Amino acid sequence: MSGVVVIGAAGGCGTTTFACALALARRRSGEQVLLVDLDPHGGGPTALWGVPLTRSLDDACALGSELDPDHLTHLIHRHATGIDVMAGAREPLALSGWSTQAAEVVADYVASHASWVVDAGRGDTALARALLRAADMAVLLAPRTGHGARRASHAAQIMQGKPAVVVATELPAGERVPLRALERAVGLEVVATAPRDDRAAAKVADAHPVRGRGLARAIAMVEGRP
Repeated sequence: MSGVVVIGAAGGCGTTTFACALALARRRSGEQVLLVDLDPHGGGPTALWGVPLTRSLDDACALGSELDPDHLTHLIHRHATGIDVMAGAREPLALSGWSTQAAEVVADYVASHASWVVDAGRGDTALARALLRAADMAVLLAPRTGHGARRASHAAQIMQGKPAVVVATELPAGERVPLRALERAVGLEVVATAPRDDRAAAKVADAHPVRGRGLARAIAMVEGRP
């Protein structure tokens, strides 16, 4: 059990689906999981699973220096799967207006859980950086295109020496940068590929664990359980 931050090199590369699938796999294995939604564009686990935004990170951000762990406990929603979800923000600015001190309060609270997963979007907010420092590892989803490799190279700089791996994502057709070229560009090992799979994505959206190849295999490789 550990903390994992999932970062997407580009929008639409499957970060939310991967983070939710990872949380579902952990829950299926018996772990009590906290899933944190830091997608600044409103397309994270909160939206995917219909988690209500009656209590969200907007409320915590407004507290500033008065924020404490008790406040954060009230932001947790228990999903029907048994996964605890810290709801994302109603407004994108609520994920970018955090002080370093308040972000560390959130990171300490999340890290107090034995098993946690963060959908960090592109990983470029103070909250994402604080949680990345607290995590045991990071997973970078990188599209297998020239543009994706360049974006992944930039995203890898955010990780600052944190143990990290790459999952290469690809569309059914189109450009496919060689995996070794992607590794050279990013400076991290590509441990798996995850082709676009609408059926697997639909299963995750319905909060069902995925099995078989593709996404499920990528999850297993990241978790070290092939």
